[in-house]
Amino acid sequence: MKAVAELLADNAGRRGDRPAYTDDRRTVTWAELEDRTARLASGLNVDRGARVAILLDDGAGVVEAVLATTRAAAVGVLLSPHSTAAELEHLLEDSAPDLLITSERHLPKITNGPPVVLLDEIEAGERQPRDDLGLDEPAWLIYTSGTTGAPKAAVSTQRAALWSPFECYGGMLGLSDQDDE
Repeated sequence: MKAVAELLADNAGRRGDRPAYTDDRRTVTWAELEDRTARLASGLNVDRGARVAILLDDGAGVVEAVLATTRAAAVGVLLSPHSTAAELEHLLEDSAPDLLITSERHLPKITNGPPVVLLDEIEAGERQPRDDLGLDEPAWLIYTSGTTGAPKAAVSTQRAALWSPFECYGGMLGLSDQDDE
């Protein structure tokens, strides 16, 4: 199994001009996704293992932010854009992120917490993306729904995130563990 950075590079090399992701505003090719996530990862300017909260609406931007965080060898803290200000305050206090990536639309819900950067304002930094986060290192902090109390953080690795969809849908798509795509 390949890590996210390697999968992005492979797909950009083989399918650069083909769509990687389409939302209601734009289509992003594999080459664009690889380039954009590299620039975002370098622009985050965070240390390895730093926690980066992501509060964005569904779309290409959240995909890019999540992948860039992984490429920066940081731990992405995925926050729901449907959360209230009080819920976000609890989640930000609990997860203690070093940085929050968001959009102008969500700023009013952020009352305190880490330094905030708007996704559209992140510029490429001096360094290249790390691209060295191991498959079994923490990659994402995902909050449970909180059905039995307050939401709790669950740590996920790249391997867990990549393995689950492959195991669930690979057979339907005719894929096996021998496939490298």
